[in-house]
Amino acid sequence: MAELDRELERLAASIDDRGRIVVTADHGFLDAGQPMRNHLRPSGDLMSAVSSAPSGDARVLYFHLRDGGEARVREYFRRRYGARFLLITTDEAERKGLFGPGALSPRARSRLGDLMAISYGAHMIEYRMAWGIGRIMAQASHHSGLTPSEMRVPLILA
Repeated sequence: MAELDRELERLAASIDDRGRIVVTADHGFLDAGQPMRNHLRPSGDLMSAVSSAPSGDARVLYFHLRDGGEARVREYFRRRYGARFLLITTDEAERKGLFGPGALSPRARSRLGDLMAISYGAHMIEYRMAWGIGRIMAQASHHSGLTPSEMRVPLILA
């Protein structure tokens, strides 16, 4: 941090009043130990409810649903993962401001799908085809989720 502070001070002095410096970072990471790792594989129950494979990342998955698929995905998650993940529609997430203020663009909405599964904490989930090998689960930590350290993003203005 001291080195970063020195470099910011040097940069600020070199630009004088000709500009501003904005420093920010991605949101935090949470440990991803073995007990927090969950797998999601294609199954008849799940794949009959969605129109494509889930997208997103290890703590936030997006689902594009077929007609009537929401109840089946919710039941699948309840049976398999209990209360580890919040299931929320994209409309609900937008109303609650999870993507920031204002309405989602049509392009963003199309990418997010209809329903999302958001980790309540350190639990993560990886979607893999039945024949696929894991790549995400080997990491020691992951980001996303709804914990304060995941939602707060540092910002420094100089």
